[in-house]
Amino acid sequence: MQRRIINRADLDTLTKADLIVLSADSPGITELVNAHCVTTGQVWLNVCYVNDIAVWGPLVIPGVTGCWACQRLTARDSSGNTELDILVSRINSRYQSPSHGSTNMPAAALASLDVLKYLGGFGSVQSLNRKVGLWTHELRLDEQSSPRNPECPASGSMRASSKSSV
Repeated sequence: MQRRIINRADLDTLTKADLIVLSADSPGITELVNAHCVTTGQVWLNVCYVNDIAVWGPLVIPGVTGCWACQRLTARDSSGNTELDILVSRINSRYQSPSHGSTNMPAAALASLDVLKYLGGFGSVQSLNRKVGLWTHELRLDEQSSPRNPECPASGSMRASSKSSV
């Protein structure tokens, strides 16, 4: 089922889903979905693109894996350099990646494979505790590690869930 998510109430309609796949570029939506899923214990996966890089992950299993807030996975304000903070904020507020099928299709396919592996309980989920990118112009994989961070404000104090496994 496909749903348009604008606020927390929209997410509450998805509480019976086994897994939420987020493919959206609205400002703040990733943080909103992460907070909802960490709170409710719902598993979720981000899938997107960055220019010509097909990206999926991390697969977030609340209480088991890292979540979106555990690591810096996107450009954020620097810590302490006011001038750089302002520049990064300006760039992020106006930036919209171009979307094209040749990048979107591999991102969707590889994310779908991880969803099937997780829900079916077979194989290795490639986006577990990491964000994976396929550089389509070079056909190479890259990754950003996203392990569980005990200091994370969103999921750091959660105990491992007994119902979720990897």
